[in-house]
Amino acid sequence: MSDKAIRECIKRILYEDTGKGDITALSVIARDVVSDAAIISEGSGVLAGLDISVDIFKAVDAKLRLKIRAKDGRKISKNSRVLYIKGKARSILKAERTVLNILSRLSGIATLTSAYVGKALPYKAKIMDTRKTTPGLRALEKYAVKMGGGHNHRMGLYDMVLIKDNHLSVISDRLLINRERAVYEAVMMAKRRRGVKVEVEVNNLPEFKAALKAGPDIIMLDNMSVKEIGKAVLLRAQSAARPAEPKGAGEHRVQKRPLLEVSGGVTLNRIRRIAKTGVDRISIGALTSSAKPLSFRLDIIR
Repeated sequence: MSDKAIRECIKRILYEDTGKGDITALSVIARDVVSDAAIISEGSGVLAGLDISVDIFKAVDAKLRLKIRAKDGRKISKNSRVLYIKGKARSILKAERTVLNILSRLSGIATLTSAYVGKALPYKAKIMDTRKTTPGLRALEKYAVKMGGGHNHRMGLYDMVLIKDNHLSVISDRLLINRERAVYEAVMMAKRRRGVKVEVEVNNLPEFKAALKAGPDIIMLDNMSVKEIGKAVLLRAQSAARPAEPKGAGEHRVQKRPLLEVSGGVTLNRIRRIAKTGVDRISIGALTSSAKPLSFRLDIIR
């Protein structure tokens, strides 16, 4: 996330809470009152959002003095003091709720991601996020996934091709072809766009075979059983072991080996069995859509 994007995000989320000003603090706290405060965790987990919290405090009042006592991506225990703040009480209280909301949300995502990453070990599968994010907070929530040991999928519709179920339905209806043929044709059309990765979603093994023949960069196995996933891994290995169609006399084109990604129905109880099949990636919408916040509080300590 660029510095400009961070500044714009902070401005937006601060305005949502403070509007034209904190009329309570302005009414009951004198302008020159100075306080010391600490942000304290109310549970254990993986910290994320502390750096952005510092930026939020500084955006409210550049003269606030901040002492960072923890680091994003590290595990914290209950009652950990992660940040000390000293400065005008009005400024501290103005930033308080926005900072706590960001810390709680991002640390919850990082903590859940870390749990999935741990369950998938020692297998090679990368734990990936999706676009199921809070509107306006995608970059921050994807940052939290990385702090939990996960990896980012595409940021939006603009940075890679991902042919999904509804795309295939449109193509199938438009061209009057079956789903397997639609998978193949969609990948071949998408590959004409140079310089971007192409991924296609499949729901069963016949669709998977069509995708394998078309040669995308990534094949997403959506809501497939562990048994089907294992068969897909085997089919990929068999396909990569033999040459593709001839290029010319005595030559063969090297068969492209796509990455395999599992999505849909992934839970903490199921992820180890999925990872064990040998897939490369597992994408989980719940990382950002269902993470329980990790609570923090701000205490005025003197």
